[in-house]
Amino acid sequence: MLAPHPSWLYVLVDFHLLTMKQYLAFGIHLLITYTLTLCAFASLILLVVRDPGSVTKPKSLHDTDDDVELTEALMRSGDDIQHGSWCYKCEVGFQLLVAFARENLMLG
Repeated sequence: MLAPHPSWLYVLVDFHLLTMKQYLAFGIHLLITYTLTLCAFASLILLVVRDPGSVTKPKSLHDTDDDVELTEALMRSGDDIQHGSWCYKCEVGFQLLVAFARENLMLG
């Protein structure tokens, strides 16, 4: 993240100060550059520090390990779905897809 800064400073000094004699533009460019750098470092620190780790769904008594394959799940129609036959992610995804289709395509 800091690797291009020496080259960028050289370009700013050479263009704004030595060639164009624009001191205000040089200061504005420096302010913007280091503000964005500070924001990038702050967001990186927040991501590293606040990482909650992996998210796992707690196992219940009724969960089984026989999840449906993706192709099989996509080939099924909505009528022959039995509760509990899909894994949690597939079931939620399908419910969201149906709700989206009903809302946007006015399927009823």
